[in-house]
Amino acid sequence: AVVSTQSTGLQRGSKMKVGLIVFPNVDLLGVAGPFSVLSRVTPPLQIFLISTSDSLAPFNPTFAITPNRVFNEFRAGDIDIIVVPGGPGINDVLCNREFLSWLNAVCTKAKWVTSVCTGSLILGAAGLLKGYKATTHWASIGLLEMLKEKGLVGEVIKWTEKRPNPRYVIDGNRITSSGVSSGIDSCLSIVKTEFGIEEARSIALLIQYRSVEDEEMEFLAGSGDPSTIEKPLLEKMVEKCKDMIEKREKVLDKL
Repeated sequence: AVVSTQSTGLQRGSKMKVGLIVFPNVDLLGVAGPFSVLSRVTPPLQIFLISTSDSLAPFNPTFAITPNRVFNEFRAGDIDIIVVPGGPGINDVLCNREFLSWLNAVCTKAKWVTSVCTGSLILGAAGLLKGYKATTHWASIGLLEMLKEKGLVGEVIKWTEKRPNPRYVIDGNRITSSGVSSGIDSCLSIVKTEFGIEEARSIALLIQYRSVEDEEMEFLAGSGDPSTIEKPLLEKMVEKCKDMIEKREKVLDKL
């Protein structure tokens, strides 16, 4: 299920900038999922991997993520889409007052403020969910409710015995998603709103991702499967992949 009180779209064609927040022990899929979607948008978006500290040293030594910017290089208005993932390392981020203050300021003029999994706790700690509906990973709902008790979250949308945890919740320009894989769904929803249904379905097909079939994401039902997609869109994507396929054919031909 998805909860939505969605904002209006933007003009297509503007060079949008994405700030994907990274930190030690960030959840890898929380970074890779949104990146896999947003990096395939046409026209291309400018994507920054933004460190929560003043260091550009790689994170996660066993599977390195290297930021290319530090957070204080940006001001309000510099980033259109903020994506805050979660992971085991969020405790240090929650205690980083300098970063949280920056995040609050830079999001005042962002077009979309989004989180993946427990990244919603970071948004809440930064004061960015006051008066907003929000969700998070099912096991961390109680932590989000703690933030609600402190006046830092408007309403917690959670699972019950009769209702599953929503994949993501949209309230104005805030999007909070639940488990780490749902960052893919929420970013596809942004693409749908900003660049149209066909662009979102094209990306879902390229990454072969079948989204949850609910009212908000119905446009993506089966879109990750070439057997169910309509022929014109499939042909368009085949043409888009043609150059890549031809180059790989030449490589394989030499084996």
